[in-house]
Amino acid sequence: MLTASIFRTCLLSTAPLLQTVDAFMDPLEDAGNDAGFVVKRSDKKRDRQILLGHKHTMTEQLQTETSAPTILHLACLLLFQQHTGCMLHAAGRNVPQIVTLLKEHVTPEVHTQLDEYQKAVMMSLVETDGSSGPTAEQTAALKAAVKSK
Repeated sequence: MLTASIFRTCLLSTAPLLQTVDAFMDPLEDAGNDAGFVVKRSDKKRDRQILLGHKHTMTEQLQTETSAPTILHLACLLLFQQHTGCMLHAAGRNVPQIVTLLKEHVTPEVHTQLDEYQKAVMMSLVETDGSSGPTAEQTAALKAAVKSK
């Protein structure tokens, strides 16, 4: 068994020289089975359905949400998925990094809206005098920017 595993490891190290995906995946699946984990092949139809379902769920949640921090969080996640084609699951504390990352993917107008909304949310969280946070116009504009993509 150890010899077979070493052979598969050697085969994997030469896999970039192989011409087909199957020539790479077959030994990888065998090595995974020997190691006790399952290697699944990518299913593009299923992946696409998962992405669309995730996007649809987050869009519905964004439209019904009233909490400004959650609106900003959902908007960032949706914009990231729309512009990169990848799902992102991130905590709310990572929103500033996501906004910074989105700068290179979205238009300057959308990034400005995100940045201003983020500043308003931060001000409402920091100040204890009962400031209201982002205005209704800012919220509507941000939701529209996400929806228009």
